[in-house]
Amino acid sequence: MTAFRLVQEALTNTLRHSGSKTARVVVSHDDNAISLEVTDEGSGIAPDRALGLGLLGMRERVNQLGGRLQIASHVGGTKVKAVLPISIEKS
Repeated sequence: MTAFRLVQEALTNTLRHSGSKTARVVVSHDDNAISLEVTDEGSGIAPDRALGLGLLGMRERVNQLGGRLQIASHVGGTKVKAVLPISIEKS
């Protein structure tokens, strides 16, 4: 559910704030983690948006799972990258 919400928030930010008409979403996994990356070709993160509630919520969700999150402007847009650990209970 956290991966879904992160992608949803990243795409919402693309639509509302970046000016980009497109975004790229890549989701992968292995036995230990789910990795996701959302990039757009917009204007990047404006300084006044860097601490927006959506971005803070993303950080909180990832931190609760012990994952890693990177949100940064890059040449030609914004990149959101997350790694979420998979916890598998063995019986």
